[in-house]
Amino acid sequence: MNKKSGFTLVELVIVIVILGILSLVAVPIYRGRVKSSMATEAKALLAEVSASQEIYKARTGSFFSSSTFKSISRDNNVTEIGVDSRRNRYFNDFSWQGDNNGNMTIWTTGNTNSQASGMTLSLTYFATAPQVINEDKM
Repeated sequence: MNKKSGFTLVELVIVIVILGILSLVAVPIYRGRVKSSMATEAKALLAEVSASQEIYKARTGSFFSSSTFKSISRDNNVTEIGVDSRRNRYFNDFSWQGDNNGNMTIWTTGNTNSQASGMTLSLTYFATAPQVINEDKM
């Protein structure tokens, strides 16, 4: 008896089709999770800047540069409010705009040469209300 073992062409095609369908479902989910993890880094940076501003306000009575626009990046001195974003992978730059009423908006945009390029998140802080984090469309 000559017994041949192996898979037929039809069985191989079925397996390839099943793998293709699974990849069509899995890849978008994976990409969404990656974007979500990048947004988490941005939210942590925004929260750190907000906390530093709160500490600064508690010490001095006003936000740091509350009436002027301030941008701090990887190359600038970041010790003014105690936030060092150089360790971040996707979000290193942040900016804020404040007013004399204690309201403030902080935002960060993804690094140009990273997967987070084009992502922008902002945190709006109202003196009389909780913080709100807004995530722009990606």
